[in-house]
Amino acid sequence: MRAKERTLFVTLMIGAMAAMALGGCAKQTKSAQPSKQVTLRILAWVGYDESEFVEPLEKELGVKIKVKTYVGGDQMYSLFTGAPPGTYDLVVVDAEYGERMYKEGLLRKIERRLWTAPDLFEPFSQGEPVRVGKEVYGVVVRWGALGLVYNTKHITAEQAQSYKVLWSPQVRGRVVIFDWYLPNMGVISRFLGHPKPYDLDRAQLQELKQALLRLRPQVRAFHVSTGDVINDLRRGEAWVCPGIGEWAAAVLMEEGKPIDWSIPKEGGVMWIEAFAIPTSAKNVAEAERFLEVVRRPEHLARLAWRKAYHSQTVRRSAYKLMTSEQRRILKAQNLDELQALIKSLSIRKLPGPRTTEKEWMRVWAEFKAGSR
Repeated sequence: MRAKERTLFVTLMIGAMAAMALGGCAKQTKSAQPSKQVTLRILAWVGYDESEFVEPLEKELGVKIKVKTYVGGDQMYSLFTGAPPGTYDLVVVDAEYGERMYKEGLLRKIERRLWTAPDLFEPFSQGEPVRVGKEVYGVVVRWGALGLVYNTKHITAEQAQSYKVLWSPQVRGRVVIFDWYLPNMGVISRFLGHPKPYDLDRAQLQELKQALLRLRPQVRAFHVSTGDVINDLRRGEAWVCPGIGEWAAAVLMEEGKPIDWSIPKEGGVMWIEAFAIPTSAKNVAEAERFLEVVRRPEHLARLAWRKAYHSQTVRRSAYKLMTSEQRRILKAQNLDELQALIKSLSIRKLPGPRTTEKEWMRVWAEFKAGSR
């Protein structure tokens, strides 16, 4: 090979090798690029969007979490059903609307491994109250007890052991009502002796109506906003409120106000919040991983003490991560006693089947109007 040909050949080989190397680097760089971060979109009560709760989960899961908040199950249902399919990967439901949504085919069945834990309180250890037949549709993460919240300067602990105090002459004009029929009618139904407070026939509903009408002269105000209810109690303008519990009392007890809460001897009502996965969710695998992580004790303890409102939690081990003051406010110093409290509660549900929601809401409107 002549010198010029040899020089040309070497030049071409070097160029080809360089091109191959560059191509290899380009492929390597392309494959090394990180995949797009998954965003989990959650529809939840206020409080679930607080950074102290969200950021540790984002870090552990390696995802971005975006939370759209609501206040009230009816608002949740409206937002969820009004959104395009696939908008949400997770939704926080209560017992009353969760069962309805599952029967409508809007929520996925949750595998047992995702909702069980070795130290769950009953009935959560059995999948209740987010079970339809043999299928569970949610992972319960919070609950609370609804009974009475009262001013300890004017009402004794003994008086607060019965809803009868609501009709006492001493609290005339000092009863404040959170303007939502379900919790209030539920606890008065318990007072009247119904262990299933939302399953009433028409005669029993009429009895409940008469009890409410007798209560009407005692009522100082009805408030749609929970903040207004709390402010009335804070200022001492109201002395007692039925149908609420530790979630409302906790903030005032932290402030040192003379406020406490009780579940009277007639029993109370329980609210719950559970994570569910919509059937239209886009990121099912990531949503299931979220459920595995969020039910760990440290996340449950953090979720129980949100700024928006405080709550009880579902695992015994989560209480061990709370402060002594938090456990005092929640009346959770003795977890066996807390289990007994749970057994005294009936699950808050939509009315039925013997009377309809419309009938109950009509009674509630008459109560507010004071009409007979």
